[in-house]
Amino acid sequence: MNARFTGLLLAGALSLAAPGAFAAQTIERSIDTTHDGEVRVRNVAGQVTIRGWDEARVELRVELSSDDQRVDIDDTPGRIAIDVREPEDRGRTRSRSATVTLSVPHGSRVDVSGVSANIDVGGVYGELSLQSVSGDLRVEGFGGELRARSVSGDQRLNGRGERGRVQLASVSGDVHLRGARGDLELSLVSGNADLGDGEFERVRINAVSGDVRGRLRLTPDGRFDGETVSGGLHIEFTDPLDGRFELQSFSGSIDDCNGHAAERTSRYAPGRRLSFERGDGTAVVRARTMSGAISICDVR
Repeated sequence: MNARFTGLLLAGALSLAAPGAFAAQTIERSIDTTHDGEVRVRNVAGQVTIRGWDEARVELRVELSSDDQRVDIDDTPGRIAIDVREPEDRGRTRSRSATVTLSVPHGSRVDVSGVSANIDVGGVYGELSLQSVSGDLRVEGFGGELRARSVSGDQRLNGRGERGRVQLASVSGDVHLRGARGDLELSLVSGNADLGDGEFERVRINAVSGDVRGRLRLTPDGRFDGETVSGGLHIEFTDPLDGRFELQSFSGSIDDCNGHAAERTSRYAPGRRLSFERGDGTAVVRARTMSGAISICDVR
């Protein structure tokens, strides 16, 4: 079934308001779908809340703040798209927002983007792609695949321990990650990252001015690559780790928590390096920083 729906419902009481007043709108729909279908949401400002459930349908409720907004709902087999549309007259200064609330099948693939919108997802185990320019991202119980990007807002992400790929990017905000497995890519410009309770084969971290702290398990043949400009990199591996370690800093300290001493890279310029191999393992741990501190430890 194909259907194109544009919702413009006015609340009865507010329809009697004075001319020029902004009336609230509420749009509600129930749409049959598949257990692993795609759900896409676009909301410029406000809130998007999504919860997973066992039903093979999507329950939708959208609350708009003014009568010149509209909602486009595109329903095609296996795919539902919800777009909150703002009016064309950008010169008007009145603030507009929308609250989008969805119940979706647990296995849905969800794609959400907003500008000044908070995004809150819980109990959805399919692939997630979340993006907000000025808003917080919160995810509870994600599956293996997650992409989260924010420009000015915090990210709090708790996984189910399923193996997959996690890609995180934050320009100005903190990142808190728990319960992830598989591969992790983190890009951090200005903010701190707290990584814990995870198990990874591959970790790649690139940070400019934020501190990155983590308590992770790296698989015996795993690879860890971390690089910062002016922030610290403090990682504790929860299991003994054998393999090759290469740690380097231009003007910061280096500590491996096992008494190895870093050596100078030049007699005439700053810079320290600590390289060693331990045991018969094939893990590789590399960390580099310009002016931050490096602390790479494992539990022994």
